[in-house]
Amino acid sequence: MKDLTLPKEGEQGVTISWESSNQEVVNNDGEIQRPAFGEAPIAVTLTAHLKKGEASQEKAFELTVLPETFKGLVAHYNFEDNLSDSTGNVEDGTLTGNRLNNTGGTIDFVEGQSGKAAKFDGESGVKLPDGLINSYSYSVALWLKPSDLSGYTTSFFGASANNSWVSLLPNGFGDETLLWSGEEWFDGSTGMQIPLDEWSHVVFTVDQGALTIYINGEKVSEMPKFPDVFTKLDAEFGLGVNYWDTPFQGLMDEVYIYNNQVLSQDQVTNYLAEGTFELSTSNNGDDETEEEGTDEGTTEEENEEETVTEDTSQDEEEGQDSNKNNSTEEEAATPTDDEKEHSLPDTATGMYSWMLAGIGLLCIGATAYLVTRRKRNES
Repeated sequence: MKDLTLPKEGEQGVTISWESSNQEVVNNDGEIQRPAFGEAPIAVTLTAHLKKGEASQEKAFELTVLPETFKGLVAHYNFEDNLSDSTGNVEDGTLTGNRLNNTGGTIDFVEGQSGKAAKFDGESGVKLPDGLINSYSYSVALWLKPSDLSGYTTSFFGASANNSWVSLLPNGFGDETLLWSGEEWFDGSTGMQIPLDEWSHVVFTVDQGALTIYINGEKVSEMPKFPDVFTKLDAEFGLGVNYWDTPFQGLMDEVYIYNNQVLSQDQVTNYLAEGTFELSTSNNGDDETEEEGTDEGTTEEENEEETVTEDTSQDEEEGQDSNKNNSTEEEAATPTDDEKEHSLPDTATGMYSWMLAGIGLLCIGATAYLVTRRKRNES
């Protein structure tokens, strides 16, 4: 959840100051300190004080700040003759055809890097549960043994919409392994190609836009400004398939997915040496080290809308503007039949824009009111 950007000035020289009823949760500058994971949401009143000369007006916004989302190992797929998450946090993966939103498909289980591995036939994939990652800090680790290296083929794929996604490409565009994102079009280059018919361990982490990629324990890429993709609670995820390209062909094993957790070089190295990730995974901010980064809790408990919501109660004129805004928001959140195939419903992040739009309308209305009042006083 991002901090609020609160305007300080309006039209015609109107100044705006802000006052929060709970400085520890949302301060007067719009900085948000969310409750810890598992705690109750907190209601906050944020009041805008508008002033021009001797004239003034106030408007209160009722906000609800939801707690932090799950932190730690969300899912671990070890493919021991099934598509189950070994942590028990989320539902099993399901078979899909040659696209993430198709039906059918076949996955076999064969000898892998550790125990069994999933064998992808180039015509099938695995759809993982929605919402595995919902933050700007996360990690994904997995073993890959490709038997074919087609350009654009994905191994791990996640999307919050059909134009906002992350895709780990074993062969990139035909020349190197990379982490690709669109449609902001970010090429997370590694400068190398994982080989055919050999096991390679790949880890990528995103820490508030700082991308790091490790291959076989070696840090091969560090790049800034990776897009903030997982801004919704119901992003879709898949293994070996996406919405468009040739599915993955080869073996995959030991897939780890972390939310709000960034693996370090030492932790990646330790995994290759010991077979476990030792991580601090406490959701309350305390340091608690657990092997393989396991943690208590489920992502199902977080599948409430992660947002700061605005109370739309206003006077008659402002209420009309609010109703128009709410109607527009509902229309924007409803996909067309063409979009439903692989677009996802609108969620939390859009509410910030609507709140600021409401503030903008308030400023315009307040300006007109103050100017009219000033003219009346002068006359």
